[in-house]
Amino acid sequence: MDLQKDAQALGLESPVATPAAVRAAYLRKAKASHPDAGGTKQEFQTIQAAYERLGTQVDTKPRSTRATTRGGPTTLSTE
Repeated sequence: MDLQKDAQALGLESPVATPAAVRAAYLRKAKASHPDAGGTKQEFQTIQAAYERLGTQVDTKPRSTRATTRGGPTTLSTE
């Protein structure tokens, strides 16, 4: 699938969207098409795949190299 078809699968007008808009569209479609909610497994998998592809396209924030736990921040080991 191309990005335009992925956007259409999620109900977006364009593949150029904010991460929040892509996530909101995914959650809305996934909830409605989930097999437990009366949707089909194929439709649900199509929506998941579209979200994975679009999510990587719009997610441009760098990932943090620190993790937090209940006790406070800890640095991840690179070993």
